[in-house]
Amino acid sequence: MIPVVAGDAPKLHLTGLVAREDGSFLLKRSVSGAPEDAARLGRELGCSLRKDSPADIFEENA
Repeated sequence: MIPVVAGDAPKLHLTGLVAREDGSFLLKRSVSGAPEDAARLGRELGCSLRKDSPADIFEENA
């Protein structure tokens, strides 16, 4: 996480990725917002990635 200063206020950019080792699935998403909202932004990004990914991709022995 790197706050980027451009203009009036710093902005935080987060990128998350979910992928299968064999390349059969890849999902990448990004969110931006105020650094003080980092926890909320991270939760929203994680929920979005999980919602749009195959459920079995998160199983330990998948």
